[in-house]
Amino acid sequence: MIEQLYKQQIIDLYNNPTHKSVIDNPTHHMNGNNPTCGDMIVIQAICNDQIISKIKYQGEGCAISQAALNLLIDELIGKPISVLKEYTPERIVELLGVPISVSRLNCATLGLRTCKKMF
Repeated sequence: MIEQLYKQQIIDLYNNPTHKSVIDNPTHHMNGNNPTCGDMIVIQAICNDQIISKIKYQGEGCAISQAALNLLIDELIGKPISVLKEYTPERIVELLGVPISVSRLNCATLGLRTCKKMF
């Protein structure tokens, strides 16, 4: 039952993403892709004094990659850039709340890898 709720959350975030838009004049931006399945993202952020005040993305990809990025952004807003060091692939799987196969782990962690490169 709980796993089904998380699956629905992933589908809802894919269909109605909360952080998918463009930032005018970002202080940081980075492109990311997963050539295995074709996921492509562009992340933009505004940081002041090493604090992530705003972060948005554009992109296309599977529901796992898009939902994982939305959930990660939820956690990063208002936090210091240094908090990214604490995030691991396992934490992203925790945020998603469903088991992720080895082959889908690259999808789930695309946003995390791209954010780490960006900062």
